[in-house]
Amino acid sequence: MTNELLLLITVITVIPAVMVFPSLTLPYKANRWANLIVGIFMVGFDLIFLITAILTAPSYEIFLGILYLVFTALIFWYAWTWPKQKG
Repeated sequence: MTNELLLLITVITVIPAVMVFPSLTLPYKANRWANLIVGIFMVGFDLIFLITAILTAPSYEIFLGILYLVFTALIFWYAWTWPKQKG
């Protein structure tokens, strides 16, 4: 593994943790769109990770891949179905 690849993996891995702050501070509309955009990206990444894990990795990585995918999909689903805020 090269340093560049490790950096890319690190950046992708910390995106969900970094999204906590914008989720707490952004206004409703921007927050919803940020979660939808990041959610789509992360679901795609998690699908690629899971497929790769199924083909090459030990069972604990497959389990983690399923967990990542389920929770990222749930975040996307909740952002998609958020009711409109009144006021």
